[in-house]
Amino acid sequence: MDNNTTLNQPKSAFDSPSRRVTTYNVLMQQSRKLGKIATHAVTLTKQFLRTETSALHPDTLLFGFSPNQPSEASRLSSFTERTHEVLASVKTFPLPQNIFPDTIILDRAKLTITTRSFFWDHKTISVHIEDILNVECSTGPFFGSITVSIRIMNSTDHYTIDCLWKRDAIYLKNIIEGCMIAHRNNLETSNMDSTTLRDALLELGKDSCI
Repeated sequence: MDNNTTLNQPKSAFDSPSRRVTTYNVLMQQSRKLGKIATHAVTLTKQFLRTETSALHPDTLLFGFSPNQPSEASRLSSFTERTHEVLASVKTFPLPQNIFPDTIILDRAKLTITTRSFFWDHKTISVHIEDILNVECSTGPFFGSITVSIRIMNSTDHYTIDCLWKRDAIYLKNIIEGCMIAHRNNLETSNMDSTTLRDALLELGKDSCI
């Protein structure tokens, strides 16, 4: 067989240009996948070295998350529930001049004052702690009152709650004053339970009203 016959033989399908291009693309795709896997392994190794072994979960190593990690919705629900924890709740004593009792509620974020003038007729005012400028307390032999100064836009408004039992007026004054001091000094209170926080706030504000 001469050389011309050998050179003129048809090439196989694997030697075609299109086949070579396709094979090259497959190899490149596999290389990229292997590169991503290697990069992910390096990242997990770094996280493993920076984290205590006892705190790791198998799913964290394999998939990058822990099944026990709370979702955004659950954290928001927990934050809302904690914010609405009541620190103080006081009602006015029904007297002839105020037979419908008013209610003052203090939680971790705000002070809510509900006044009533008739059955099923009420007005509610909510004031954030940071908007409370001052709180004053006046007491007599049996009853007392508090006056709350709040910031409204560029002005100051005052709300007076009368017909409180003396001990309630002093208690409310002290705990509101404690909230103001804690907020203005940027004290972290979110991790404290309500009982501990209540005692701490009363301790902060107890000397402000005798």
